[in-house]
Amino acid sequence: MISEDIADRYAEALIELGNEEGILQKISKDVKKIQEIISSSDDLKVFLQHPLVPEEDKKGMIKKIFEERIREEMVNFLSLLVDSSREIYLEMICARFLDKKRDEQNLTQVKVY
Repeated sequence: MISEDIADRYAEALIELGNEEGILQKISKDVKKIQEIISSSDDLKVFLQHPLVPEEDKKGMIKKIFEERIREEMVNFLSLLVDSSREIYLEMICARFLDKKRDEQNLTQVKVY
């Protein structure tokens, strides 16, 4: 079962890192890119979340897909998720990070129809 508490902890850690290092906007761009790539490929989601795929294969795939697209710190973060068996939380972590960032900056997300 996926826990929002776990996703929140990782999202908060990313926000803290971004604030401490002054790179919150860069992390935000990377999170959006990760979210875009993951949501556009059901095969990638299945691969990363499948319990029988070895960790090294998952980390190799992460490096291959994301290395040229996002910051090295974020690639390392994704590898940390795999090492911690938390890759199933990736989509929720991305969503919670963006929600928390908006809250922190007192922004409201709207949809215009």
